[in-house]
Amino acid sequence: MNVPPSLETIDEIAVSIADIRLSDLGLGGAAVSSALDPMASVNTHAGGGPAPDDVTRVIAIFEEKLDADRVSLDRRSEQVNLAMQLLDRETARYV
Repeated sequence: MNVPPSLETIDEIAVSIADIRLSDLGLGGAAVSSALDPMASVNTHAGGGPAPDDVTRVIAIFEEKLDADRVSLDRRSEQVNLAMQLLDRETARYV
């Protein structure tokens, strides 16, 4: 089981790489926990990301477009059916 790193561990790594303690720059344990929590990450993303509000908004837009496409398809299908009926009547006159 993977255990998320503690603030102390992150500080140790930062010191070994960059000779700074991130906690001295204001990084706190809550920020580390939040950054490592996938659901917190999803919920904090803004426009264009997978934020639930944005996804819900985009789904609604596409559902409206889909409804409009269905209406258009129904209309065109009806026109094709009428044209086929006319064609059948005309060809019946010659057969």
